[in-house]
This record gives sequence, C-alpha cells and structure tokens, in this order.
Amino acid sequence: MFKVPTTVLITGVVLLELVGDIFLKKWAIHDWGMVGFVLGAGMYLGATLLWASSLEVETLARAGLIYGVIALIAGVCTGLMFFHEHLSIANWIGFVLAIISIILIELF
Repeated sequence: MFKVPTTVLITGVVLLELVGDIFLKKWAIHDWGMVGFVLGAGMYLGATLLWASSLEVETLARAGLIYGVIALIAGVCTGLMFFHEHLSIANWIGFVLAIISIILIELF
C-alpha cells in the first residue's frame, strides 16, 4: 500500500491553514459575508482532516516538529513574496537550516 510521506500531508495542513487565514481575514475586514467565513472554516476543516491522517502514519512528536518547521518556512515565504519583507543574514541562515532539518527528518 502506498504511504503518503508525512511531510507532504503536513505541508497540505499548513497550506490549507494559510489559505483559511486569508479567507477569514478578508471576511473579517472586507465584510465578505458568509462566503468568506465558510471558505475559511472549510479550509480549517480540511487541514484538521489532513492532520489526523498524518497522525495515523507518524508519531505526534515527529509530526509536531515537522509542522512547526514547515509553518516557519511558509511564514517566511509569505512574508518575502506578499509583504516584501527582508531577512538579515542570521535569518537567512536559520531559514536554510530549517529546510535542512526537514530533509534530515525525512531521511532518518
């Protein structure tokens, strides 16, 4: 049976939560009505289902670690691409180490 890598499942969790945050923020500040709320809540429901699936194939400790690192990477990428934030040299080093940590977690 094919086993979806935990990193793929948790990346899906992070992306669904990120999109859910965007919909809920637009609902909150732009009065999107129930559409924005339902879309945002639906994204969170999907994220929860993926999180539960990841726990079927991985321990909570390892899944939590992977989630934290992927959320960090997604947050940095969002800040760089959408808000044109800048990182210091120390931030870039930390960002690269986070990516390396995901690779090491998946290998071992």
